[in-house]
Amino acid sequence: MHELSVTQSMVNIVVEEAEKANANKVINVKVVMGRCTCLVPQIVNDYYELMSEGTVAENSKLHIERINGKVKCNDCGEVSEISDFRVVCPKCNSRNTSLIAGKEFYIDSIEVE
Repeated sequence: MHELSVTQSMVNIVVEEAEKANANKVINVKVVMGRCTCLVPQIVNDYYELMSEGTVAENSKLHIERINGKVKCNDCGEVSEISDFRVVCPKCNSRNTSLIAGKEFYIDSIEVE
């Protein structure tokens, strides 16, 4: 259910930026979403379509770029890419790791007409 509030905020930003640019229509929106956000891309997309109805962003295409997470081992210093929530160091098998990437969620670009 986290998708509802973040998608509403995203639509608000897209509409505000399009209005600032005096755009007639939003064509494409590119979003970067880390795999460790706990957000489901299809749900974000569905909410985007619903929430953009009646706005300058209606019928625009949402493009979601997924990026993997990265963890740093606090024991051996290894930095490793992860594709899910397994935060075990592949070098030393330690669970003493810190997530350093993968929780991103931001609008990368907005294409308007």
